[in-house]
Amino acid sequence: MLEKKTYLLSRATMLLSNSLFGMIIIWWLQTQTGKSSLVGLTNAIFSITAALSIFLRSNY
Repeated sequence: MLEKKTYLLSRATMLLSNSLFGMIIIWWLQTQTGKSSLVGLTNAIFSITAALSIFLRSNY
């Protein structure tokens, strides 16, 4: 069984790094292209990928 503190710390670290990565990609696209539609499409791709990840089979 997983240790609760270790698991919560690893989840918090993963969520923070994932959020920062997404924010940086969105910011970079906006500053480089200036196109809101491209930023929206990229954000939609991130969201759809996260939503569909529940169907990913895990061996853990």
